[in-house]
Amino acid sequence: MRWLWPWSDGLSDEARQAFEAALEGLPGEEAERLRARVRVSPGLQELWHLRSAVFGLVARHSSESEAQRRMAAVDRHFPTRRLTSAPSAPPRR
Repeated sequence: MRWLWPWSDGLSDEARQAFEAALEGLPGEEAERLRARVRVSPGLQELWHLRSAVFGLVARHSSESEAQRRMAAVDRHFPTRRLTSAPSAPPRR
């Protein structure tokens, strides 16, 4: 799976901080568990798998638009994420 995760060799403090910032101010046990998982994640691949849980928790406590706003800082650490949101190719004729 290395080809799917070319950026998984390291985890910058900046990426971890972006996840922690997305969780900032969220109360409860679920938020604390996610914070703990972010702190011990060994790489970006593991953080990628936490992304949807963080988004869902923020959306439940706030709103989907707030979750999207917070996750924008997270998403910049995942280059292939940007590729999935690129416009699709025009249909073939």
